[in-house]
Amino acid sequence: MFKIVFFRAKAPARVDFGGGTLDIDFFTEKEEGVTLNCAIMNHGYASFYPGGKYLTLESLDFEFLKKLKIKTQKDLVYDGNLDLLKAAIKRCFIIEKYPIKGRIITRTETPPGAGLSASSSISVALIGLLKKITSEKINKIDVAELAASLERDELKLYSGKQDQYAAALGGINFLRFKKGKVKAEKVRLKRDYELELEKDLVLCYTGKRRISADMNSAVMNGFLKGERKVVDALHNIKRITKEMYKSLKKGDLEDFSYLLNQERLNRIKLHPSIMPKLSKKFIDIGLKNGAKAAKILGAGGGGCLLFYAKHEKEEKLERALAKKGATILDFKFDFNGLEVWKI
Repeated sequence: MFKIVFFRAKAPARVDFGGGTLDIDFFTEKEEGVTLNCAIMNHGYASFYPGGKYLTLESLDFEFLKKLKIKTQKDLVYDGNLDLLKAAIKRCFIIEKYPIKGRIITRTETPPGAGLSASSSISVALIGLLKKITSEKINKIDVAELAASLERDELKLYSGKQDQYAAALGGINFLRFKKGKVKAEKVRLKRDYELELEKDLVLCYTGKRRISADMNSAVMNGFLKGERKVVDALHNIKRITKEMYKSLKKGDLEDFSYLLNQERLNRIKLHPSIMPKLSKKFIDIGLKNGAKAAKILGAGGGGCLLFYAKHEKEEKLERALAKKGATILDFKFDFNGLEVWKI
């Protein structure tokens, strides 16, 4: 029986424990930025089904199916319609060098505007997929760099690189950024500590979408103008992130939870929009119902929040948050990063 071979790829979303914003050029061109993040079991997927007359791009992450036929390079115009997919096709030299025909379909398990880097998980998965079907070697660092370039250089989005590295590498990573260069160090915890973190960390979606570029631009302007409050807060976040890294390496989860709080308290000093009323409401509810720490994820302004629950209080915490309208997302580490396969 004739069987059509098709390809799939997946890459995880990320949770930033500390240092978000410090991976963006306005900071890293002046001094070293650092972030500590982890990949989680919320994935972006890309699939390729060969056949047909054209290359068709499809996204399932909308209320209705978005679809686009790509016949020539002229169809790769950035107009707000599947631009991330177009950028990957363009930068991987599909069409002129590898004229493949078929359907490329993407989707994500992450809520929209959640601050968990859904777009980066999709771009990393898509690049991995394209390299697989064109028989190119897959190097995860190269994939991360290319995925970052799609957003920064092709689409002119104001973003850093921590998201793409988390999606490509998986696991817990301490990342250093300086003048375009990235140094990634795996943080390898004892299994006991991994299990304890997975049990006690509670991830919730507030239901409010956020636009990271707006927040990042506001913080950048404050930093470049030398606003003392912003400059001091960013330097505090950098120091706290380094201390988090040391705490995790030692397995000092109590100190780690304390530092999550300290990161949040400094992050909200960067701009008033970083903690809107809805986020504050859920943080107040969480801290009154079993959480000993709360962290604003991504650039803030809505999206997701991370809580560190007191011992045996995670269920109480989840119930209290859900009762007030938050969506609880399962928190599990992904240690594999980008994975590509064929059927």
